[in-house]
Amino acid sequence: MSLRVLTALSGALVAVFLAQLGAPHARSTVDRAPLSQLMRRPGPVPDYAPMAAVWTHPQLMTIGAALPGALDEILHDRHQVDDYNPPKAEGDYVEGQVEDEQDGTLVWLRDYQPIYVRDKQGHLKALRYLAENPNRAAYLPIELPLSEPFYSDKLVDPNQAARVEALPLLHENGNLVVAGRFVFLTDLIIEDNTEDHTEAHLEEAGFHPMSRPQIIETLARALERRPQDIIILPRMPGELTGHVDLFLMALDDSTVVVPEIHPKAIEHAGLLVDADLAHAVRRFLDAQANRMHRLGLRVIRLPMVPPLLLPPVDDEPDWDFVFYSPANGLLLRNENDAVAVLPGADLSEVAPLMAPLQRRYEAEWKKALASAGWKVRIVDATRLGRFLGLFRCVSAVVPAE
Repeated sequence: MSLRVLTALSGALVAVFLAQLGAPHARSTVDRAPLSQLMRRPGPVPDYAPMAAVWTHPQLMTIGAALPGALDEILHDRHQVDDYNPPKAEGDYVEGQVEDEQDGTLVWLRDYQPIYVRDKQGHLKALRYLAENPNRAAYLPIELPLSEPFYSDKLVDPNQAARVEALPLLHENGNLVVAGRFVFLTDLIIEDNTEDHTEAHLEEAGFHPMSRPQIIETLARALERRPQDIIILPRMPGELTGHVDLFLMALDDSTVVVPEIHPKAIEHAGLLVDADLAHAVRRFLDAQANRMHRLGLRVIRLPMVPPLLLPPVDDEPDWDFVFYSPANGLLLRNENDAVAVLPGADLSEVAPLMAPLQRRYEAEWKKALASAGWKVRIVDATRLGRFLGLFRCVSAVVPAE
């Protein structure tokens, strides 16, 4: 049966299907830590803590222009653009980059921004970690007062310098989510740091493989946490980044979001999904939600469409599984407001059978997060998601002092 015929039939089917899914889960309002406490508490700064600014990269305008526009409306001058475009060093190989061409991976700013941590005195420090991409490994943000800047345009008053510390681990910061005392990462952090790497810039930085206990101990010490607070989760099936922020979002110290996939949504999607993978993802998400419950956290389940098998929008030949996950949103909290910017998608062209369901889900997201104290802004991420990342991936949040 052709897609056109399927689309013609979908209207009646969708109405029945949506009714079968039933009402959204009941939600409860959660008391959150005072702003002053969040701003001075030792440990990694969580996404729900007060922010000073949000940074994006100019490359975002070509793959996800809706987000910079929304951030300008919400944050005004608190949204800044970091045109980080280092020259390609002779002899360096950067995946996706040829000589005299910009490194296309730099749009994923979250993955190489520092980890912001407060010490026991409440002072902010920035942890610089290692990356296989030398351009990412060399980065220090222009908004952070630095005593030892790596580029001349980052010179600032040294009397205002924050402390910069090295974390001798390969890491991407999309693979770190903080909820209260817990720090969540996937086992990607273990895989990357138990293997040997011979890249020159990593050897110069003193990288060496560690055991799993050594990796966890190193993280705990740098993040002002106990080893038992470092929670290593499995990676989501079929999701290529391996990052925790595609399936986990923390709204406060005791509340997290874990998406859910309804079995009937998988049935309804038909050829748009791989049913075996979709059910594996569904079971995975349910298992992570149960684990969060066992840790004593409240869990909000936000529905999402199954991962969709879509043709690539870049030069790659293979089709990709695209995850339009509400967990990869951007939390913007200041002294006056708390806004969650969540990635919406218009599926009317790429997956018309799923489009009405996606619209219903987005309405449910607004209600669920409103009950947890967050205003919700849905911003289009249809094209951005095709590049296998969403809003948290392309943003770097600077915590308030």
